[in-house]
Order: sequence, then C-alpha cells, then structure tokens
Amino acid sequence: EHKTFSTFADDITTFMANTLIRTTDNILDPAKKKELIKEFINPELCAITELLVYTDPYTNHSGRNILFEPNVEFFTKELYEDEKLHLEAAKLKDQFKSKAQALIHGDLHTGSIFVKEGHTKVLDPEFMFYGPIGYDVGNVIGNLVFAWANAAVTMDDGNEKKTFTDWLEKSIVDIIELFKKKALDILLNEATDRMAQTPGFAQWYISDILSDTAGVAGLEINRRIVGSAKVKDIAGITDPEQRTKAERICVKAAKKFIMNRYSSYQSGEDYVKAIHEAAGEVL
Repeated sequence: EHKTFSTFADDITTFMANTLIRTTDNILDPAKKKELIKEFINPELCAITELLVYTDPYTNHSGRNILFEPNVEFFTKELYEDEKLHLEAAKLKDQFKSKAQALIHGDLHTGSIFVKEGHTKVLDPEFMFYGPIGYDVGNVIGNLVFAWANAAVTMDDGNEKKTFTDWLEKSIVDIIELFKKKALDILLNEATDRMAQTPGFAQWYISDILSDTAGVAGLEINRRIVGSAKVKDIAGITDPEQRTKAERICVKAAKKFIMNRYSSYQSGEDYVKAIHEAAGEVL
C-alpha cells in the first residue's frame, strides 16, 4: 500500500542483533549453545526451506514452481539454464545445511512482521533452528526489494512515488548499517570466547554475515517470484506488462546479489545501486 514506517529499520535490526548475535557461541557458553542446537533441531521445516528456497527455483521439473506466463522464456534462461547461478545456489544450500551459527527465525519475511508507526513485532517462528545469521537478514532485505519493484512499475512519477522509494532505499541502507553497528557492538563488548576477542575477528565475522545476507536476499527473491509462495507486492500487480517488468527487476537484482556476494554488499548502498542497475536493464 506504499506506506512508510520511520522506526522499522531501527526496530528490526535491534531484534536481529539481539536474537542472532547473542545466540552464537561467541557469546553463549559453547555447551549451552550445543544444548540449544539439540532443542531447536527442526528437520521437517528445514527440509521445506532446502527444497523451496535452495532447489526448486533452479530446476524446471519440480512441479511446484508457478511461472507467470509472459516471463517463462525469461525465467528459463535466467534461472533454469544458468549453471554458474546453480553452483552458487548449491554452495549457499550447503551452508544452510551445515552452518549452525545462531538461533535464526528462519522465515523473517515481511509477512512475519507486524508493523505500524513506532511499533514492530515479529511472529511466526516455526521455522527457527540453528543456521546462518545471514538467512534472517537476507530475508528482510529481499522482501523490501519486492516493494521497490512494485512502486517502480505501478506508481506514477511524482512526489508520492519518490517519497516511498526513497524510504525503501533508506530502509535497506539503514538495515545493513544499523545491523553492522549493533552486531559489532555486541561482539566487541560481550564476547566470552577468548579467540573471539582477537582484534579484527568481530569485523571479519560481520563481513562474513553480510556476504551470506546478499546471497540469501537473492535466493528469497527468486523463490517468491517463481515458486508457489508468492508475495502480494508482485503477484498482486494486475497489469500483465507491469508485473512482467517487476518480476524481471527482481530476478536481475537477485542474481547480482547471489553472484557478487563476496565482492560487494558490505554496505546498504551496494544493494540500492544493484536495484537501480536491474531496473535500468528492464525499464
């Protein structure tokens, strides 16, 4: 509905920094963390994620994908036939299965967040398990891209559109920058592991999370575009030409996030630049 919420970025990054960084074994006693890994083992729902997020969007034989007809040829070329993309998705899938880094929400898209001005609440944690921190941060970023693409194709040029897209871009930047700051503060001030207190470790740790974040942001975008679990921002666009363009913007941005996650996306501005580049290739 093209509404803005001034405290959202600050609220959601406080939630993510507190719940994610403080459940790593840099902060927790390692024995306690291993107990939590056992307590929150979640094989059934992890299997759903491994299939719907990390596998189906890159194969055309699952029977679960639902492609918007005008984009079938585009998706075939950009997702099903891109073997370099498949390799990166495979690497990210292996990481999801093996990187028991923190107690993650596991499904932190915008549909799992209630928001009104000044208030933010997170719900639906049934997918939670010990996994890579970037999975949660990337989900939040990816879902803001849907809103941006919706505005880019459905809103008339003018102050209203500029206000909304400016807020989205600022939110993406702020989420990355505020998460970096809050996560780093916790690591620097609360780390209990002696080696985690080594100068430079905390900075390296956050940088690694941000690389994962970019990859997951791309995976989340692709799976919502071609998978069965659609988002209203895109699937709710009634004009076929507008929806075609919005989906293409999303997938092109997603591929940039995935393929360049180690060389870029250490700042929020990197995402905004990539989104504009993707839109420029489509519009």
